[in-house]
Amino acid sequence: MTWRQAQLRRLFRIVNGGTPAADELNWGGEVRWATPIDLAPVDGGQLELTQRTISALGLLTGSRSVNGGSLVLSTRASIGYVAHVSNRTAFNQGCRGLEPRSSDVVTRFYLYVLLARRSDLQALGSGSTFMELSSEALGSLSVPVPPVREQSRTVEYLDAETARIDETVMKRRRLFELLEERVATVTASALGAAGFDSRWDGVPDRFGQFSMVRLGHVAEVRSGLTVDAARRFDGATIQVGYLRVANVHADRIDTADVKEVEVDPVLLRRHLLATGDVLMTEGGDIDKLGRGAVWDGRIVPCLHQNHVFAVRAQRGVLHPQFLALLTRTPYARAYFETTATKTTGIASTSSSKIRDFRIPLPTVEEQRSIVAEVDERLAAIRAACRAAGGQILLLVEHRRSLVIAAVQGEGTAA
Repeated sequence: MTWRQAQLRRLFRIVNGGTPAADELNWGGEVRWATPIDLAPVDGGQLELTQRTISALGLLTGSRSVNGGSLVLSTRASIGYVAHVSNRTAFNQGCRGLEPRSSDVVTRFYLYVLLARRSDLQALGSGSTFMELSSEALGSLSVPVPPVREQSRTVEYLDAETARIDETVMKRRRLFELLEERVATVTASALGAAGFDSRWDGVPDRFGQFSMVRLGHVAEVRSGLTVDAARRFDGATIQVGYLRVANVHADRIDTADVKEVEVDPVLLRRHLLATGDVLMTEGGDIDKLGRGAVWDGRIVPCLHQNHVFAVRAQRGVLHPQFLALLTRTPYARAYFETTATKTTGIASTSSSKIRDFRIPLPTVEEQRSIVAEVDERLAAIRAACRAAGGQILLLVEHRRSLVIAAVQGEGTAA
């Protein structure tokens, strides 16, 4: 079927956000105040809670709000997160509100439309310092306008179908968590340390047969390159690969999307990665902090971001794969989670804390034997992870295709 089209501004009043002044009278009130950080976890769903709230005075003097039944969309860093709000909600300048102009607009239908059109919204963004979607560009977006009955019918269909898909995805992600727990158990068992002392500064009961040393005594912790757009070079430069936090995972280095950076020979030598370096992220989710993945040298030359540490083990003393496995044990998790510096929504570690991490130090031959044993025992787990990961990707793509087809008038037949 063919539905008529209209600009989004014809259906919604578009409201710009703002941030009240840092006066205590403006903050901590009863009005929810959303930012893109609040929208990201509930993308496509209902926004019930925000990290911060403002007072009626803060709303009056520094922000704007929309009524319940409206949408809030992130229009800066990153563009396209969207959520439905059931109560009055204010938001900062990184968001815009969409308040329906009439009862002929079923808000949740247009939530699905915006999800389906995310790439279009991002393409409409502009800016030199950061990308932002303006009110004008957002309002000019052409969207379908089916009859109210069709909007409601489409929402009912998509709510049911996406809920079913989301439940399956959640189960697959839970499987990942269980597999990760199994990795920790297998690694700890191979080390002969199934019973870890939960205190970060304690020595696991069964590490007694190994000497314990500070990681800094047997490895060099190297900081990465800080990208500076204002930096000027006098001589020749070279474009090289540049690993970011997004490339470093708990068990692997993902090079599907590697950026490049321009450097001179001095910076290249100072920050050059070597095969066998164990990469650790400085900040992020606390459960992933301090986990190490070994760089295999697949890109030469290659540098790393200043928010990624490269731990270079002493040859003949510490095996990189042994260190990477050790960072996934409960003992290591307790250390990095306890010593992390925590702020809202993020945790971080430092080079000094990585150096102070005490590790068991069997002989290199024993380390290699442990790595081989763990690799053999983890083969089936890794295969299960790959299968679950592939299923999740297919489910997510199926969900996206389902939404796109439905808001175009296809795929909602009973």
